[in-house]
Amino acid sequence: MNFRRQLLSSLILLSVFGLASCSSWRERPQENPHPQYYLTLKGHIAKPLQNKVRLRFIQAYVGSNPKCAAESDPISGIKENPARSFTHLAELDANGNYEIKVPLDKYLPGYCHWQSYDMGITLTNQEYHYESDGYGFINYNDKQSASTYLANPKIYNYLCPINVDNTEAGDNCDISLVPSASMLPIYFKTNHSHQLIVSVNYKDK
Repeated sequence: MNFRRQLLSSLILLSVFGLASCSSWRERPQENPHPQYYLTLKGHIAKPLQNKVRLRFIQAYVGSNPKCAAESDPISGIKENPARSFTHLAELDANGNYEIKVPLDKYLPGYCHWQSYDMGITLTNQEYHYESDGYGFINYNDKQSASTYLANPKIYNYLCPINVDNTEAGDNCDISLVPSASMLPIYFKTNHSHQLIVSVNYKDK
C-alpha cells in the first residue's frame, strides 16, 4: 500500500514538473531564421557632440498570448506577458553617421504569439551606462487607423547645447519631429519595413 502511494506521488510529481518544463519551453521565443521586415534606424550626430552624448534604441518584443502570462505579483494577481528587449547603440562612422537594422519579426510567433511591442529612445551623456531604460516612442500596432501612421521617412531630431553635461542629455535638448510632433506616439505596422531618421545637432546659446 505504501509502495503504491509512493509510486503515485512520484508519477504526480513527474507530471507536474514535466508540464512546467513543457510550458517553459513553449514560452521561450524561437528566432526567425529568415526575418522579412525591418526598421532601419539611421542618422547623424554633429561632431561637437560625438564624444559627449550616447544615443540608444531599446527594442522590445512580447508574447501576446494570455495563456503565456505569468503572475508577477501574488498579492494583486497581476500577470505579465513574457518579454525580451535589446539595446542598439548608435555606433558612428568617421563622418558621424550610423545605420542600424532592427528585425521586426525577429521571433517566430509560436505558441506565445511573439511580436514587436515598442521601441524606446534614450539620449544620455557618455557616463550613463544603464542599458534597459527608454520609453515607448514607437508603438507597433497593425490595427491602428491609417491616419495615425506617419509618412515615410520619419525624421526625429535632437537639438542640443554644446555643453551637454547632465545624465539625461535629452532633458536639455529641444526635440522636433517631422512632419508633426502632435502625432506622437508613432505607430508602425509589424508586417512592413520602415525607416526612422534620428539625428543629434547642436544649437547656439
